[in-house]
Amino acid sequence: MQITVQQAAKRLGVTNNTITNRIKKGVLKGTKQPAKGRGRGWRWLLDDAQLENGNQPSAAAVVGHQAGFAERLEKVERLVAEIHAVIYGKEGA
Repeated sequence: MQITVQQAAKRLGVTNNTITNRIKKGVLKGTKQPAKGRGRGWRWLLDDAQLENGNQPSAAAVVGHQAGFAERLEKVERLVAEIHAVIYGKEGA
């Protein structure tokens, strides 16, 4: 059954923002739908079956999140090395 962010938040005892952030991070899967009866805008809908395990992320979600983190960390490390080189005038610092 499809449920709203508000319903998922209530079921898990967290805020609406927490649910939205989990969707954006890939921990929860949601689909963006036009809001009904509210004029303009969008709303997220989630399959409530994924909440049955207390919202423990799947192994695939954890691995994907860790891979994304590793890529971001490598980028930050490269940027720090570049900044260090500019400040101290050394290549490959």
